[in-house]
Amino acid sequence: MLKRCEAERGKEKLGLEVSPREGDYLESLEGIIFAVKGNIHPPTHVIAYPKYIPNGERKGYKKLSSLTDSISFLRGKFPEYLRFDPIFNDTLAEVPKTRIKRLYSPQKFLQLLLTKNNLNSVEKDSIDFAKLICESASIPLSSLGISGSVMVGLHKEDSDIDLIVYGVEECKVVYNALKKLSNEGLITPYREDQLKKLYMSRVKDTPLPFERFVKIESRKLLQGFFNQREYFIRFVKNIWEEDEKYGKKYYKYVGQIELEADVVDDSEAIFTPAKYKLGNVLVVNGTFKNSDMIREVVSFRGRFCEQAKRFERVYIKGKLEKVLSVEGEYFRVIIGGKGDLFYPKD
Repeated sequence: MLKRCEAERGKEKLGLEVSPREGDYLESLEGIIFAVKGNIHPPTHVIAYPKYIPNGERKGYKKLSSLTDSISFLRGKFPEYLRFDPIFNDTLAEVPKTRIKRLYSPQKFLQLLLTKNNLNSVEKDSIDFAKLICESASIPLSSLGISGSVMVGLHKEDSDIDLIVYGVEECKVVYNALKKLSNEGLITPYREDQLKKLYMSRVKDTPLPFERFVKIESRKLLQGFFNQREYFIRFVKNIWEEDEKYGKKYYKYVGQIELEADVVDDSEAIFTPAKYKLGNVLVVNGTFKNSDMIREVVSFRGRFCEQAKRFERVYIKGKLEKVLSVEGEYFRVIIGGKGDLFYPKD
């Protein structure tokens, strides 16, 4: 109960003028804690999926570990939070701003922890890791935030570290710093035996064979271990750095598709949302004929960051969308739904 009270200080009231972003959490009037997805939202709603629901288990809350579970919960209990979005042309989990009781800010929570005495082990490791990254990258702590269960006071002794880095340039220098920290042994990637738990938490939505999963995940820098504790880092653009505003583009569902392609640009693979520019696209399952019009694959889920590298040939299974704007039109593949796949071919 004490940790929940401390977390209350990290909350702020939300008005219609506030723009929640990736990594923020929000609490609805019903006490449901949602994780905000992306930086682009309708004017009166926030795209967010339930992460913790009141039920008396984990300090009064139960964690929903998969997107499938989150959507099933809303369908069964709160279908009013599933809304057809006319811009994204899809039914999304969207919370009306008038139904939001609190917003949790990772940046403000980090600053709060800096003033706190007697940090517990999760809080201390989170702060120590943030300071190490900032020192190595020569950026201020204000460029980072601490998210996840610790931010909302629902962490356990073995909870992981969830860090957010804000700003395009800040993210780039941090990524280079992570390479240096890895070479120095201050952070370590997952070993095969350590990946089993992570695999079980993801396979429900992303059914990769374990051997392929190990090959992909073990080469990522945005996740691993610091001080023998798991960490996950998300790179998020500042709101003013986004080249897209809600309503600037319109998305139209075309159908499910499977394809192979070359990754020709992975410069935004480290961000959430992650984007990969594609070339030499070959449709392997589907009736879509204009394969040269498929320009990118996009995911709003952090698990697909660092998923493939430039020049790699990849397999993609996901949702094909037509993107329309005043500049013209093209097609993209969205991955992140149940059964979607994206991996380098052997």
